[in-house]
Amino acid sequence: MSQVAILLATYNGAAYLRELLDSLENQTRVNFRVWIHDDGSRDETIDIINEYSNRAPDRYALVDGPKGLGSKRSFLCLLEQVEADYYFFCDQDDVWLPDKVQTLLDALVGHSLGDERPLAAFCDMKVVDGKLNVLCESFLDYMGRSGTQTRFSQILIDNPAAGCSMAFNRALRDRCLPLPNADNIEMHDAWVMMMAAVYGEICFVPSPLVLYRQHGDNVLGAATESRLQKVLRNIEGFLSGSLARQKRNFFATSRRLAAEVLTREDLPDEVRRVLEGYLDLEKHSRRYRIRFCKDNQINRAHHSLWMWLWI
Repeated sequence: MSQVAILLATYNGAAYLRELLDSLENQTRVNFRVWIHDDGSRDETIDIINEYSNRAPDRYALVDGPKGLGSKRSFLCLLEQVEADYYFFCDQDDVWLPDKVQTLLDALVGHSLGDERPLAAFCDMKVVDGKLNVLCESFLDYMGRSGTQTRFSQILIDNPAAGCSMAFNRALRDRCLPLPNADNIEMHDAWVMMMAAVYGEICFVPSPLVLYRQHGDNVLGAATESRLQKVLRNIEGFLSGSLARQKRNFFATSRRLAAEVLTREDLPDEVRRVLEGYLDLEKHSRRYRIRFCKDNQINRAHHSLWMWLWI
């Protein structure tokens, strides 16, 4: 039987943790183990974990590790320490629909690449509020992303997969090691998706298999503003100069990711050429930069021209 590891990072998550753990226990496929890194919670999070662990000691394991890491580094710590055949990332405040584990495992196991090549699968999600009322039937629509934007050059600037929507095999996990410099990646999910795009394949399951909760304590998440609010915010940001700073920071983040990928061994020639060219864009005219991005599919699901104007 394949070993399935669910990697859960917690920090002061008591408010929603029981709902998450109940949804894991209600999965149609239940032969998995939940590996938990707690980042120093000061609420009842550890008590809740112990409660579930005492009921099913073979299903839950607390991983020793430093505290105060933050979400990204907590997940990277788990990724490095846990050995399994298949992996899932898990956020402390979401709810998994009953067939999530089985559906994504089926996508991985049934893929033509098999288990020898790095492979990731990800699903869509329903965006919900703190009480699980549906705000949007599709996370990807909500965020203006597309499940088909999975080329490495697209993930570089617009990763479509939230960590909690992903599953991946051991071959991909091993490709993610040694761990990158965490300062050079925005989140753990972007690194895993980039390694999948560079060295293997990514498959998209369009079904929403997670209730992705939006609440005031989210570390990262989908924006809840309307289209009009976004337009007004962008106008205000343009006039104040904050929009330009935001765009510069956005591209600085993508350049750090590109530089980190370039430290990996045996990169495909095409990947190396595109990433080196991307890092070199500032030396060229705006016309050249736009042409380079267009020719090499450095684009987003929407508003690519607007994005290119800021590069």
